[in-house]
Amino acid sequence: MVSIDEQTGFFHAIRSTTSIWVKGWTSWVTFCILWVICWLTIILGPPATFALVYAGRLSVLEVMPGLSELVSAARRSFGLAWLWMGLNLLAGGGYSIWD
Repeated sequence: MVSIDEQTGFFHAIRSTTSIWVKGWTSWVTFCILWVICWLTIILGPPATFALVYAGRLSVLEVMPGLSELVSAARRSFGLAWLWMGLNLLAGGGYSIWD
């Protein structure tokens, strides 16, 4: 049986998530379009992905980052993002070789 506290917690989560989405949907659409454009250049794809995850993390804290914050997050994570991408490529290449 679900307690009343669990139900109100669930509805609170839905209400706050909807509120965050309504306040920031234009920013999210812009961020996602820029993310696709960055992946078309290939070089900017992994840092853009890290910046988008950073924006998602901030939105959970109910803070919507601006474009300048995303650019600085992408710059800060450029090397780490490519290291992570390299590991993924190695894992994917290893999987295709052993398949």
